[in-house]
Amino acid sequence: MRQSLTLYACPGKLPRQTAAKAQHMVRQRSPGPDDRKAPQMTPPLRIAYIRRFADAELIPALQGMENIETVVLSVEEAIAGGLAGCDGIVVAGAKDLWTADFARAVEASGLRFIQNMTAGYDGIDLYDLPGIAVYGNGGVLGAPVAEHGMAMLLTLMRRLDFAVLSQQKKTWGRKEIPPILTLEDRRMTILGFGSIGRAAAKRARAFDMQIAALRRTGGSDPEADVVYSYDEMQSAFAQTDVLFLAAPLTDETFRILNETTLSWLKPGAVVVNVGRGDLICSEALQKALESGHLGGACLDVTAPEPLPDNHPLWSAPNVLISPHVAGGSDRAGAKLAAHVVANLRLLLQGQRPAHVIRDH
Repeated sequence: MRQSLTLYACPGKLPRQTAAKAQHMVRQRSPGPDDRKAPQMTPPLRIAYIRRFADAELIPALQGMENIETVVLSVEEAIAGGLAGCDGIVVAGAKDLWTADFARAVEASGLRFIQNMTAGYDGIDLYDLPGIAVYGNGGVLGAPVAEHGMAMLLTLMRRLDFAVLSQQKKTWGRKEIPPILTLEDRRMTILGFGSIGRAAAKRARAFDMQIAALRRTGGSDPEADVVYSYDEMQSAFAQTDVLFLAAPLTDETFRILNETTLSWLKPGAVVVNVGRGDLICSEALQKALESGHLGGACLDVTAPEPLPDNHPLWSAPNVLISPHVAGGSDRAGAKLAAHVVANLRLLLQGQRPAHVIRDH
């Protein structure tokens, strides 16, 4: 029987849904059977682009489209009324951008759709925005995010972090390097088997790892050796050498890795998080690392973020931290621009866009 997330919440912390309700921000509406059509729009469409990243690729791509009028705005300009008269918005879905003021501006503007640019959409998902459809980024960041997670994992397992320190000190520090580990024949359990999770599985397979997928409903998948449901999490974790977190942040996945579930992991297991910081209870992770139950953690995302300079995770044993840069790539901007343009063309043609997160 699936356990309640509230049971596993960090001491003294509100579950995500409770905290959101307290601020009147939780999304409550699910699309019904009549919501499955694309919004009916008459060209030309007025699109607001909120500056964030990939400006060099996205702005000219949008401005070069027929029947699209593009307005380039900062977050502050959007809040100040810059979204007036716009049909849609191209914007990142991160929580730091989606403040209550920004969400109110989006809802008040009469927008018909949001085209998300980032892999995560937890910022958007905090709000009930009736009548506004949400479209995803098409998985264009799957490869770079998976590469980054694997790079961090290899760095930790092969102790390249110690090699870099030796190089900086200009010493031949072989005796200072801890035991070096291999990925071969170890099991990677991937929580979140979407574009990022599948890209991670493909790369882990190249290192002769066994692949287990962990998803809400279980089932089977040709890209995994075994698929577990959330009900089977304890059994899955007991056989896990590397836990790769690539799930979106939802009410169900909020701090899904906590004191209880961390205790289920095989002793010495390594956790890789390229999803969202709040997939993990930071306090519980720190304890599991300091006790030696976990062999290490590779974190591109943290909670809170950015991580304060006095946070104990900085000095926890066997931890690698990068500042939420896993999606970085010299090619991601062009791929994202192509996806956004393709989705806008579908809307102009009255067709359903690709990668629908939420219907209007």
